[in-house]
Amino acid sequence: ITKCVTSIIFGMLRDKGLVKETDKVANYLSEFFPEDVDPKWYDVTIENMLQHRNGGSGGGEWNKHIDTKPNDKDFLFYIFSDKLPYEIGDKIVYCESNYYVISRIIEKIVGMPVDEWALKNLFNPLHFEYVSWGRCPQGHTFCGSGLSLRTRDMAKFGMIYANNGVYEGRRYLSEEWIKLATNVFKVDDFGGYGYAVQKTAYMKENEFYL
Repeated sequence: ITKCVTSIIFGMLRDKGLVKETDKVANYLSEFFPEDVDPKWYDVTIENMLQHRNGGSGGGEWNKHIDTKPNDKDFLFYIFSDKLPYEIGDKIVYCESNYYVISRIIEKIVGMPVDEWALKNLFNPLHFEYVSWGRCPQGHTFCGSGLSLRTRDMAKFGMIYANNGVYEGRRYLSEEWIKLATNVFKVDDFGGYGYAVQKTAYMKENEFYL
């Protein structure tokens, strides 16, 4: 559910005209690129990160960093140290670090950690009873995982998608964003992946899960 909520938050900012899914990651975070960065990183868009189609880094350096030296350097340095073995936009390589990158972009736009912005603009308006969201050692929200919510509150996100962005009369997302997010990219014969939205082969055309 963490990635889905991150996608929703990104969609809310996109609907306000503050960011586009076609924006390049480098436009926001190139200051964290190492000297020997793979040149492909300059062409990766936020949409590529949302769909895990950024060229397939797999988060190898990120994973080693978390396990061995969590306070050594900014996590972004290690994420961008990964090489991209595939063509951007082609193969899906599912990786939590992709959504950590998105979290840092969101944070840069709103000027506060993602969990704080979400509490004010999403969780509280939806009357969530309990929210817990982890942060990295540098104080940035983990948007790839680490979000804990009550099940009945999670269901409200499903209602937002089912009602084209509206819940209890309030619009949280545009219909345009709902269409973009649920336009899944086929992974294999078993199903596909959109903006943190998944679809299995047995589902009908308008069915998906978060």
